[in-house]
Amino acid sequence: MMLERRCQGNQAKMDVSLMLDSMSIRKHVQYNPHTQSKSGFVGMGDRNSETDVATEALVFMVVGLQGHWKAPFAYFLTKSLSPETQMVLLSHALEKLHARGIRCGMCNNG
Repeated sequence: MMLERRCQGNQAKMDVSLMLDSMSIRKHVQYNPHTQSKSGFVGMGDRNSETDVATEALVFMVVGLQGHWKAPFAYFLTKSLSPETQMVLLSHALEKLHARGIRCGMCNNG
């Protein structure tokens, strides 16, 4: 994972801020002939096939508190998200970072 390479060997670089933001996206479904799949549908990372076309993207990004770097960590294509679902996704992101030894604070751009 890119974050692990970025933080390797320097404990101070393990401190990050986790930012999240939801943004509107244009409805668009696209077929990829190489993978024989369509993209643009709601996707929550569970590989369940959805039929709703996504209208928003919820993006998680980590920003290093030491050094000048930032990296997208995860994104989810959505139509609408309840606060409960957002909390589950946030908790999952924090657990993944913690499992890799990355310490983080939190910032919401919305």
